[in-house]
Amino acid sequence: MSGISKHEARINEYLEMVHLEKRFASKITKQLLEKYCEILHSGNPLITVPLTAEEVEKQKQEMRREYLLIMQDEGEEAKKKQSLFVTRVLNTSWIVEKIDMVLGMVADFHDVGSLYREILEESYLNDKIMTVEKMAVKHSMSESGVRNTRREAIKLFAFYIWAYAQRRESEDIIAGKVSPADAVNEKLDKAS
Repeated sequence: MSGISKHEARINEYLEMVHLEKRFASKITKQLLEKYCEILHSGNPLITVPLTAEEVEKQKQEMRREYLLIMQDEGEEAKKKQSLFVTRVLNTSWIVEKIDMVLGMVADFHDVGSLYREILEESYLNDKIMTVEKMAVKHSMSESGVRNTRREAIKLFAFYIWAYAQRRESEDIIAGKVSPADAVNEKLDKAS
């Protein structure tokens, strides 16, 4: 584990604990943030279809289940599914709320959470995206330090999205909103 911070080592442990491969989890999460950034700065707003509260809830359940499944897939076909999923989720009415919620979780991570949040916002989520050079000056860090911190923040963001999705899926099963026979957790157990 040489060459990584104690915080990154802990984040890696979190990802291992929930059986997420860290490079893969980082890749799809970075893709989500980059595509969100592209949409934010393209001048073209997110295209969302008006839905009722019930339809939004059903959409969230279906997309959460799909996310839990595709995060376990590998190979070229899985990459296509993941890319399409990211595009679809970015066109929901609730994605900004979820990104903000996960950023709040990131901000609460030990003594570096607020820095992680700032680096993510400055890299992907603010109206004006900062270069690595400007972030390095702002945070009194080296450019490689900024890149490493951003990598750690992306991994943590990935962990929190996964943990949230699993928790909500379990809550829906317990509440009877999702049949256990259809639950992702059972599908994942059968696949392992």
